[in-house]
Amino acid sequence: PVAGLPAGASAVVITGTNFSAVNGVSFGSLPASAYTVNTATQISATAPAEPAGTVDITVTTPLGSSATSSADKFTYEAVPSVSAVSPVSGPLAGGTPVVITGTGFTGASAVDFGSANPATYTVNSATQLSTTSPSGSAGTVNITVTTPAGTSATSSADQFTYEGAPTVGALNPVAGPLAGASAVVITGTNFTGASTVLFGTNAVTAYTVNSATQITATSPTGTAGTINVTVTTPSGTSAASSADHFTYEGAPTVTGVSPTAGALAGGTSVTVTGTNFTGASGVSFGSTSASSYTVNSATQIIVPSSPAEP
Repeated sequence: PVAGLPAGASAVVITGTNFSAVNGVSFGSLPASAYTVNTATQISATAPAEPAGTVDITVTTPLGSSATSSADKFTYEAVPSVSAVSPVSGPLAGGTPVVITGTGFTGASAVDFGSANPATYTVNSATQLSTTSPSGSAGTVNITVTTPAGTSATSSADQFTYEGAPTVGALNPVAGPLAGASAVVITGTNFTGASTVLFGTNAVTAYTVNSATQITATSPTGTAGTINVTVTTPSGTSAASSADHFTYEGAPTVTGVSPTAGALAGGTSVTVTGTNFTGASGVSFGSTSASSYTVNSATQIIVPSSPAEP
């Protein structure tokens, strides 16, 4: 072969001419561990140990030493190493095209995602492999490459994460106007690579995946009522739950006031009932605003002291 391990001991067949009366075979500057002159055109040699790199094999007879050329090159290949993986995550079902970069990939005989093997892989060069992720279980695995020189050591640079379907754990705020345009922070898991965010059946046109656990989205327009906010990634779509509820609220309505009368000087505690009180920014008695109030719920506001009126 044209390559072997740094430890040496590779059996190498050398072909050429004028090999009669050979008195030396060298791999770079080191003599072969052993050699046999089979014929005037063939020698069998055992490579000595050498550092990783390429050397010239030369044959010496009483007439001189062979001139070096590209035909006599022998490469000592180091154990492969993985320096980067792109992308660094994919769905449990596998099928993600992955490019692996590193060194010493020539002659790769295996590529492993943890303990799983991809169906196929291509050695693009000594520094790059292309493959498709096999199926896996949720979590992070090391990608290793094996060649005749050995298997790459694991490190943070070779890690690939299998991500389950996303989950939505909370929304803030949990309600907004029918016209949309509310800035909503969505928290959960496995948001990396999110391709769609839906408020009910309406797609969000503007959202940012801040991290694997947070998305910032702008609510689209909607109709009055409560809907589920779902997130879709290559691994699937989040399951609907009470944690992802967002309520579209129309304009507030007042359906009752208790009591219905008070002193001109004000100071009466008043309970206001109605709908869509969430986020109330003001309560007025005629043209006079209450100095303070408490929104107890979407249907009740307490004004502790009514304002004075003429």
